[in-house]
Amino acid sequence: FGIDAQDSPRDIRAKVLHGTMDCDTRRDEVAAVFLEMLVPGGHEADVRHLDAVAWRRRMLEAVAAVAEASSKRRPVVLVLEDLHWIDPSSFSLLAALVRGMDRLPVCW
Repeated sequence: FGIDAQDSPRDIRAKVLHGTMDCDTRRDEVAAVFLEMLVPGGHEADVRHLDAVAWRRRMLEAVAAVAEASSKRRPVVLVLEDLHWIDPSSFSLLAALVRGMDRLPVCW
């Protein structure tokens, strides 16, 4: 999304909305997930009611939706650092993400 540390919540919101515009009919849902993670105190109404399992699933779907939308315009390279520190829960999330994106032009 091109978010910098000095971006204001308003700037972050604009960048997330721009970065999710290719997510078609799910744009609002996908943007809400990223905004909840990135905007301090930005509690997005669409996601704040979710329990931990539903939140995890929604995060996975949001990341996959952005990667899929981006890969329709050009190939995508995802770089993941420090995977040797990954916890079991994050590993299962990553594994599900990789499985769900095996048909896309995405390089890991």
